[in-house]
Amino acid sequence: MGLFDGLIGSVGSAVGGALVEAVTAAVADPANGGLQGLVDKASAAGLGEHAASWVGQAANLAITAEQAHAVLGGDMVQALASKLNLSPAEVASGLAQALPEVVNHLTPEGVVPTPGSGGLQAGLAALSMFTGL
Repeated sequence: MGLFDGLIGSVGSAVGGALVEAVTAAVADPANGGLQGLVDKASAAGLGEHAASWVGQAANLAITAEQAHAVLGGDMVQALASKLNLSPAEVASGLAQALPEVVNHLTPEGVVPTPGSGGLQAGLAALSMFTGL
């Protein structure tokens, strides 16, 4: 099974790609603190154990749509809902699937790479190829 097969199966390839693109953009945006900032936001939202599982070598702990909404913010969810012509609940549900997978993909060694590191840049590039950026 491919990295995002479950997400694609549940929401379709165009929507799944847009959701992965949104999470990838959040990770790449220095205003969000990069990947570490996203992990920190998850921890601040009470999802520290979940975030640690996405980064670490263990199985990824799932999150709910509401938890994804809390981590990524209502503005992102609403903007994506408008862009994709979906309800915010549908978008948040898809983001709940995409967020753990994206973080896991970007942390293959079980640690958050430093901003500007080759590992992080390579991971972001690979995700960009997936989403067609």
